[in-house]
Amino acid sequence: MKTERFKIIVAFTILTLGLNVVSATSITEVGDAGNLPNTSYDATGHRMPLDSIYGTLEEIAIGYDVDMFKIFISDPANFSAIANPMGTHLSVDNDAQLFVFDAFGNCVAEDDDGGHDYLPAIYRGELLGNLPGVYYIAISLYNVEPADDPISSWAGSPYPSQWGPYQIDFTGVTIPEPATVALLGLGCVTLLRGRYRHQQ
Repeated sequence: MKTERFKIIVAFTILTLGLNVVSATSITEVGDAGNLPNTSYDATGHRMPLDSIYGTLEEIAIGYDVDMFKIFISDPANFSAIANPMGTHLSVDNDAQLFVFDAFGNCVAEDDDGGHDYLPAIYRGELLGNLPGVYYIAISLYNVEPADDPISSWAGSPYPSQWGPYQIDFTGVTIPEPATVALLGLGCVTLLRGRYRHQQ
């Protein structure tokens, strides 16, 4: 009896750990991500944790570049988005901002200088109380902000005007692989059936 109970506990532990150790992935912006939800770069098709996005704020003669990505936040309470200083090299002083919008375009989190030097960081707990689902994250230069809520345009003038590559690191953007869930779940069911037969 104790042996069967131990097997079940081990099976559920493996299932829980299995969902957390699925290989993470990163996404690199191809082309130029749009700056609004309907033109954003879709990063929701990956069936595994998303740990980083790599992109570039382009040099524009008139105006500014804002990059927006569509993501799936499965664990809002543990969500974080941090501009990695090792991978963000804007041409002047790395002064950027991050904004997170819900599926309807409403801003639910933002940061300017919460990270390293002038880089932005949205830490765990800032989306506590929000539901899992589709969100949008945008990176902009300092003084370039949403003009309205829900977002439909951007306003401001970057100070200083700059460009260059960036890296945003994530937690909480996690979609377990269905095959992993099915395989581990089947193992738990098999153990439970074995326990039932043993009791008979």
